[in-house]
Amino acid sequence: IYRGRRIDWSDGRRCRPILRPAKDADTMALREFAPELAEALDVAATRADLQVALTNQENTEIVQSMSGAFGYAPRAQLESERSRLRILRFNGVEPTTSMLAAGRYPLALSFSLVIRPDPADEAIPFVEFVFSATGRTIIERSGNLAVTGWPPAP
Repeated sequence: IYRGRRIDWSDGRRCRPILRPAKDADTMALREFAPELAEALDVAATRADLQVALTNQENTEIVQSMSGAFGYAPRAQLESERSRLRILRFNGVEPTTSMLAAGRYPLALSFSLVIRPDPADEAIPFVEFVFSATGRTIIERSGNLAVTGWPPAP
């Protein structure tokens, strides 16, 4: 589909992959995931008939509103924005945090919370909140695996 070899779905609707910018984190993750996909994305980037969504929100809006459209988006975005989009299985594996934690769902991005070695006093309570039970619950409810690593090792 990305290469333009298949242009219609089986029901006759046009296949409309929505692209993201080449340096977008999600695009870069897909490129690293499979060389064949990286090559297909290179071809897709040259196609004048495909649309590029510049933001995550624009991406999901286009996919929701355009017949035959599909794209890729972070689960955290879809969960936190209560998107109606359906996250597809990958090789038959459900896209759940439990499958991700078990190493069975391979499409994932890592997020890191970073602070300076000498953080401002106001930063510490926020970091502590993120790693607290309440913070971890919020993170998990948004479709992410809970974070670890606080407090840092001496």
